[in-house]
Amino acid sequence: MRPTVAMSVLWLMLSSVTQGQLARPAERPPVDDAKVKAFLEAHRGAWRDMNVPESDGKLLYDLVVKNQYKEIIEIGTSTGHSTIWLAWAASKTGGKVMTLEIDEERHKQALAHFSEAGVQGYVDARLGDAHQLVPELTGSFDFVFSDADKGWYTNYFMHAYPKLKVGGCFTAHNISMRGRGSAKEFMDYVGKVPHLETTVDTSGRGVSISYKRAAAPLPDVAPSLDAKVKTFLESRRGTWRDLNVPESDGKLLHDLIVKNKYKSILEIGTSTGHSTTWLAWAASKTGGVVTTIEIDEGRHRQAMANLTEAGLRHYVDARLGDAHQLVKELSGPFDFVFSDADKEWYKNYFVDVYSQLTEGGCFTAHNISMRGRGRGDAIQEFLDHLKTVPNLETTIDTSSRAGVSISYKRKAGAPEDPPK
Repeated sequence: MRPTVAMSVLWLMLSSVTQGQLARPAERPPVDDAKVKAFLEAHRGAWRDMNVPESDGKLLYDLVVKNQYKEIIEIGTSTGHSTIWLAWAASKTGGKVMTLEIDEERHKQALAHFSEAGVQGYVDARLGDAHQLVPELTGSFDFVFSDADKGWYTNYFMHAYPKLKVGGCFTAHNISMRGRGSAKEFMDYVGKVPHLETTVDTSGRGVSISYKRAAAPLPDVAPSLDAKVKTFLESRRGTWRDLNVPESDGKLLHDLIVKNKYKSILEIGTSTGHSTTWLAWAASKTGGVVTTIEIDEGRHRQAMANLTEAGLRHYVDARLGDAHQLVKELSGPFDFVFSDADKEWYKNYFVDVYSQLTEGGCFTAHNISMRGRGRGDAIQEFLDHLKTVPNLETTIDTSSRAGVSISYKRKAGAPEDPPK
């Protein structure tokens, strides 16, 4: 649910011209309770696409009305279910809701929902990147609801907290009492903030409710990056599907990069980012960066969310497109390549990238067995081809059932291009 940087800048430029500030409470028409109720009833059970369940919407409404909150920030609109509950509450307190959404289609759908429910006068809906917009927020507010990328919950809190009024409330969605992964990191952090009283409501999907009882400095951030990545990987152990590598192969890739101090890393086939996480974690230790290519937009987006949650997003240059074309267009050089896309194209990927592989560099490929089984003739053709390349030393790691080929470009004087 994070908005793009370009769109956020454009939106902020236009909003002051086309929207202006929200009208003062006296200038806004009252909300028709019957109309809102009819809208919510008509859409009951139909909300998808990262929206809150009804019970959590009611909880947010009650918190705002009970405490007479007026300046409300929502991080992650989706298509507007939670926003409608917040705006309905704001209409009772004389308040307003500023809500941020990254996805243009969800943003447009939310605007339509606000109008249909009759709460549009109480919503300032912004299309943009919450990673950028939240730090740029000015003024003060008394209620915050965070429901965007969980890997940034602690960051959102740290940026919002100094502007949260004493007596104000910071809430976050999809929190359990025990927590795991980024949710646990967030809960551990808010638990260290002086004069912040936090409980978790579990009547729905879990909402943390943190009241600021007095002003206090925030504690230093921070779990180390290693601790954050370990927590993320532990929370996802055994859940990786959709063409991702097993844990043992992820560790193998990490160790190869760290041992050889590789910095310019290319991955062909991101999937949803398990192998990319291991590669980027290694790159964080060598001062490197990972260029990764994925053809499927859904997997690409999920990978970006996973890398953000793991704290590794800025070590990755993620590209959406067809590797058959993109690999040929890359300028390099690379000192480590991991091929895990279509196996029938392994030989082609190797031929296309070999001239850009540095001396001492390493080309690895996934789903290789000692005898080339798994993808049949294409894998065997690739392995046979590797044997024809001068100064290329290849072994196969079989610590997992998949198998990883590891080919080092050993000596100066190797031909600029391998045999075709």
